[in-house]
Amino acid sequence: MKYIAIWLLALSVLQGCSSTSNQAELVQWLMQQWSEYLIAENFSGALATFDEVIQLDPSFSDGYAQKWYTQMLQGDVPSAMKSLATSLEINPSSVQGLTNMWIAESLQGNFDWATEFLDQALLLDPSNIKALVYKWNSIADKGDLTQAISYYDKALAIDPSWYLTWFNKWTVLSDLGFNNKDASKSKQAITHYNLALERNPNFHIAHIFIWVSQFDQQLFDDALSSVNKWLIQMPNNIDGLYYKWLILSQLERYEDAKASLKRVLELNPGYGYAQQELDRIQSLWK
Repeated sequence: MKYIAIWLLALSVLQGCSSTSNQAELVQWLMQQWSEYLIAENFSGALATFDEVIQLDPSFSDGYAQKWYTQMLQGDVPSAMKSLATSLEINPSSVQGLTNMWIAESLQGNFDWATEFLDQALLLDPSNIKALVYKWNSIADKGDLTQAISYYDKALAIDPSWYLTWFNKWTVLSDLGFNNKDASKSKQAITHYNLALERNPNFHIAHIFIWVSQFDQQLFDDALSSVNKWLIQMPNNIDGLYYKWLILSQLERYEDAKASLKRVLELNPGYGYAQQELDRIQSLWK
C-alpha cells in the first residue's frame, strides 16, 4: 500500500499555496484553476495555468514545487524533478519544495535518499502537519509501525481537521492489524476511516480501501458495501471491480463474482490475474 499512500498524500499539494507578491490574489485564483484542470485530468491546461502563475511571479517557489505533480502524472519525471530543483534553487528553505521532493524521490523508490529531504523540512518546521504525516512512510518502511503512528498523533494534536491525516493513519493501523493478526487494530482503522469521511464526505476514494479492514475481520457484507460506494462514483474502476470479485467469492455469490471479473477483462484484458481467476472459478463453479 506504500505507493497508494504516497499518491494520496501527494493530493495535499492542492492545498496551502501562497505568494508574497502583490499579485497574490491572482496567483491564488490561477492555482484554483490548476486544481480544477487537474481534477478533470486536463494536464495540458493545468501546465498552461502554471506557466501563467510563474510568469506573473517568477520568484513563487511553491509554484514550481507544485508544478512537479502535474508533470509526474504525465509520466514526465525529468521535467518534474527539474521543477522541484528550481523551487529549491529559488528558496532552499521551502518546506513545500522539500516535502514534495520527498514524495518525488519516494515514488521512484529512493526511500533512504528521500528521507533526507523530509528531515530537512522538519528541522525547518517541526510542527508542519504534512511533513509529520509524510514521516510515517519512511518509518513504516523499516517496520516500525508503532513509531509511525506516533507521527500521526503529533499531527492530529496540532490540527485534527485534515482528513488525510486520519485516512493515512488508517493505513498504518490496517497494516499493523494485518501483520500482528490484531482485529482490534482493524476496528480502530475503520474508526479512523469514518473520521476522515466526516471531515471530507467527498473523499470517495476512501471507500475502496476500507474494505481491507472489513475483509480482514470477515465482515464481507460491509466490505462489499464499501467497494460499491466507490463504484457508484467510478463504475469502471478496475481495482474496485477486482476487489468486488474477491468479496463476492467469499460470500459464495459466484455468478456475481464471475460477472465482476468479466467486466474487469472487458476494460483491461491483461489486468493482473483476472483471466486466470475467471478460468479457475468457471471450472469450479459451473
